[in-house]
Amino acid sequence: MTSRTLLKRAVASLTAAGLALGGAVALTGSPAQAALKKVETPYAYQGSAYGTRVTLGEPSQGGLASGRTAWSPLGCTSMAPVRRANGSNVAKLNANSMIEVGAVTSTTSTYRKPKKKIYGSRSVNKVASLTLGPEDGPRLKFGALTTVANAFNNRGKFGSRADIDLANIRAIGITPEDSETPEELEELLGAIGSADDQLVEAVIEGAGSDGIDIPGIGTIYPAGSQRTKASRSSAVASAFGIRVALENGSQLNVGRAWARIQTAHPAAVFAGNAYGYEAVVAEGVLGLGRTPFQPLPCVGTGGKWRSNTLASAPRSEQLNADALKAETFGKPFRDGRAVARARASVADLSLGGGALRIKGVVGQVNVFQDKRGRVVRRTIGGTRVGAIISGGETYEIPAPGETLEIPGVARIKAGLRKKLGKRGLRVHALRVELLESGVVLNVGTAKAKILR
Repeated sequence: MTSRTLLKRAVASLTAAGLALGGAVALTGSPAQAALKKVETPYAYQGSAYGTRVTLGEPSQGGLASGRTAWSPLGCTSMAPVRRANGSNVAKLNANSMIEVGAVTSTTSTYRKPKKKIYGSRSVNKVASLTLGPEDGPRLKFGALTTVANAFNNRGKFGSRADIDLANIRAIGITPEDSETPEELEELLGAIGSADDQLVEAVIEGAGSDGIDIPGIGTIYPAGSQRTKASRSSAVASAFGIRVALENGSQLNVGRAWARIQTAHPAAVFAGNAYGYEAVVAEGVLGLGRTPFQPLPCVGTGGKWRSNTLASAPRSEQLNADALKAETFGKPFRDGRAVARARASVADLSLGGGALRIKGVVGQVNVFQDKRGRVVRRTIGGTRVGAIISGGETYEIPAPGETLEIPGVARIKAGLRKKLGKRGLRVHALRVELLESGVVLNVGTAKAKILR
């Protein structure tokens, strides 16, 4: 996908690469989790697990990306036990004959064992089966792939574990006759032939950043394997399955589980993020990733703004953006008060080959908690749009809830505010629908929550 056609052909390109994914269904929690009462703990937890994700380019730098199959995110919380689960029975990544996926289930949870003084965050993803390669060509068939990430505190000491389990793998017609087999591929095929799954994992892991080239399919890499990190105040567990760069230009990541636990401030746990823009080209499909993106850490930022800046976004005929910044702020006070803020700004945005120009976009949210732990005020103070210009004419900024339509160019809404339960707030400073391509952009997005 070239930058010249990035937005104009996004829908067609994503379909060709198989980025539109099937829907997901929610799964119910286990009786064991429900048996233990959910209470506030001294820790902040996060987690995420999903089965597959397909990308073209780097999403955070203007590339294209699919949604995550059976994605189960666990946002910042100090409560335990909490359980989130998601599943998908999608058999194929639509329109991509090189990827077939069986049932996918993902679970993220917090847990506590008060008698043993153990607390933790755990994420699990299971992919029942995966087949790579064209139906009439060489193929790799994977059995069940399970990734597990577990971050915990055991009697005051933080720790973490990450595990990957691959049930089996088969190779069908990988090496054509009378061809020379590269050493790395020969080792992989030998490991597959021995039916030793641990050896297969070791061969893939040993390939490192170079990967293993598989004729007719692409290059297979260890997507990062297993990484864990612990300190005196936190622990992180990160488990990856595999990553495959397919010959049709798309990249497939399979099996992702991530978990974090941190010492939380007694006043609050924070959540939120900010980003300059995001483009959606089809349901469940991101055309342009959140650029630039800045999260609000669970433990806050110590009362200082944290920012991610970008002088200019990747350029194309359809979209140019300059001076982008995403910022977050979280401050807990000793007396129980807390303040959370998020802000995203884009100084200059040009769309549709210059048909539409927007200046001075800022989206900001502000959330305030009192000494008793109650969220008492949520505002979008600081949110503004400088100018909307098309065909040499400057248009009036639409009021919240109203739509500005520029014939043949775009529909525009401003100040789209949404309450996130009773303790958070999100705003899109602008939502722009380009009429020719159908692409929808959220510009100047900020989200912040103060949790218990």
